[in-house]
Amino acid sequence: IEDWISKNDRKITPIKARIVHLGYAEEIVQVRNKKDRNIDLLYRRAELEPDNSVPVTYLASELLKVRRLDEAEKAADDAWERYRPHALKEGAKPTFNNLASVRACVKLNLGKITEAIDIIEQALVWGADHPNVDIMQGLALEKYGQDLKNPQKRRATLIDSIRAYQRCIKRYGIIY
Repeated sequence: IEDWISKNDRKITPIKARIVHLGYAEEIVQVRNKKDRNIDLLYRRAELEPDNSVPVTYLASELLKVRRLDEAEKAADDAWERYRPHALKEGAKPTFNNLASVRACVKLNLGKITEAIDIIEQALVWGADHPNVDIMQGLALEKYGQDLKNPQKRRATLIDSIRAYQRCIKRYGIIY
């Protein structure tokens, strides 16, 4: 919208009005088949912007929502590789926190717990800083810890999980 507004010397006048957007009410999403529409549009945008991780991240998120997990994993991995060259140069951007969270969530849904842990650890090295990253780390460590047979490792891993959840809770009230 910013590009559209800036063309032809358009002027904006703020008004005090409430806007109620029902475009994503579940009934409307189903009737208008918005999920498939969004996925198709995001596939096209990802092709048009081969160096941009953002549309592929949104694609992975939409595919995850409709439980197309294999496609979601492919998209999330693709977005990660698109982001990788920029990771350390520019520092983590807000959209990267979303990418790390979505990618870890996809891996957890596929039962790839150690991959989810590795994703979050790499994301933290790259500067990820968001409650969604904290909660995904907590979930991954909790799932991993529950399967450990060694009581000391199990306890240590579950304590690390609790710490991740506590970091998330401490962020309550902060707007991201």
